Amino acid sequence: DGIYPLQDPAAQYSDLIDSIDMSKAYCSTQRCYTAFNDVLIYRDKDHIGVPYVYSLQDKLEGKLLALLDEQ
Repeated sequence: DGIYPLQDPAAQYSDLIDSIDMSKAYCSTQRCYTAFNDVLIYRDKDHIGVPYVYSLQDKLEGKLLALLDEQ
């Protein structure tokens, strides 16, 4: 309804979608870090750098497998 259609096309499937919050991998409750283990975290002010993303692969895989086990 209204002037604008549904903003997020995936919203209609929200009961089928889970998410994985990886924010703790680069931010604490106090601040967000710029580097971890000599790897820069941010590519620019809005994007995480590819080398850091690769460093998170095992952590993400573990969270994904745990989520799949719940299904």
